Amino acid sequence: MTVLFTMPDMRWTVVCQDNKDRWVWLYTFNSNGTVAWKDELNGMTGSGSWKLQGDQLVTTWKGSATTERWRMPIDTARWSGSCTMHGKFYSLSAVSRDVMDPVVPPSKFLTTKDEKDAFVARCNIAAGRLQQLQMLFMAFLGQIATSYSQAYEAHRGFLADLDRSMQIRNDLMVGFALAFLGGGLGGVVGATLKSAGDTDFMIDGIKDLAKFGVRGPGGVALRAPPSGRLPGLPDQFANALSTRAHTEMAAMAATINFWRETVSNGSEEVEKFDPVDTIVGALFISEPGVTVRLNSLPLIDVASLKNDFQRGFLVGWLETDAKNVTRIPTSRTEAHNKSILYGQNLGIANIQALVEKHIELFVD
Repeated sequence: MTVLFTMPDMRWTVVCQDNKDRWVWLYTFNSNGTVAWKDELNGMTGSGSWKLQGDQLVTTWKGSATTERWRMPIDTARWSGSCTMHGKFYSLSAVSRDVMDPVVPPSKFLTTKDEKDAFVARCNIAAGRLQQLQMLFMAFLGQIATSYSQAYEAHRGFLADLDRSMQIRNDLMVGFALAFLGGGLGGVVGATLKSAGDTDFMIDGIKDLAKFGVRGPGGVALRAPPSGRLPGLPDQFANALSTRAHTEMAAMAATINFWRETVSNGSEEVEKFDPVDTIVGALFISEPGVTVRLNSLPLIDVASLKNDFQRGFLVGWLETDAKNVTRIPTSRTEAHNKSILYGQNLGIANIQALVEKHIELFVD
C-alpha cells in the first residue's frame, strides 16, 4: 500500500456498484488533470477530468452529469468513493494496477557503512582544519600580546620619567588598553580581549556544538574554562591568552574525537551533519557589533596597535592616578608639560584639556 496526496500517471481497476448492479472499468489517470475510462468487456470508452477539492478528488465526465467523489488521501490498495448516476447512488472502490514503491523518508541519522565511513573521514579533515586555524589564532593572539607588552613598557618608562614613585595599576591596565580600540581591527582585538576576560567561551561558537552529536546520554561536556579579568602584567597577559585559547581548542578537538569514536563503535546514533563545516563555522569571536571568524582574522600592525594601547594607558592613568604625581612645583610643571607632549605624539586630540584637568599646577 502507498498513500498519495495527489494523482500521478496511474491505472486503476474501478468497481462501481449498489445492491443490484455492478460494473468494472479501467481508469487511466494522468497527472495533468485528465482521466479516461474503458469497459474492457465491451470496449466502450470515455474521458473526463479530475481535480482536488478539499479532502476529495472529484472526477467529471464529458457528456455526462455523473460526478464521482473519491476520498483523500489516495490509498493504492483500497481507494474508495461514491457517485450518483442516473439518479441512483453507487459506491466506488479502486485498486491501483501500477506497483508503487513506498516512499520512505531519508533517515536523519547515519545508517549505512558508507555514510559512517564518509563521516569519519570528514572528522579527520575537521581535526586538521582545527589545527590549522588554531595556529592562525595563536599567532593572532601573540601579536596582540606583543603590542600590549611594548605599550606597557613604553608607559612604564613614561611614568618613571615623570615620577619614579608612580606605580602602574596592573588591575586596571587591560581596561585602559580597551578604551582606545575603535572599529575595524580595533573592534576585533577588543572583542577578543573582552571575550578572554569573560567566564564564557572566548571562541563564542563553541556553544553551538552542543546542537550536534549523538542521540542518547553520551556527549562531551563543553564548559568554558574558569576565567576572570585578564592580568595586567605583560607576561601573565600573554600566558592567560594562550592558555585560554589552548583550553578551548582542546574542547573542540575532544568533540571531534567523540563524534569519530561514537560512529566507529556504533554506541549511539549520530545525526547527519558535516563535521568540517560545523567546526569551521563554530570558530568565531563575537561581541555586540563585532563578529569575526578565525579563518578571516585580519593582519595586525603591531606598531599601530601598540599606539592604541599606549593612548588607553595614558588617558586611564590621567583619569585615575595623575593627581598623585609629584607635588614639587617645578617637577609637577615638568610632568604636566611632558604628559601633554607625550599625548600629542600619540595622537590624543584633547590631551591638553585632560592634563590640565588632572594635573593641576601650583599645588603646595
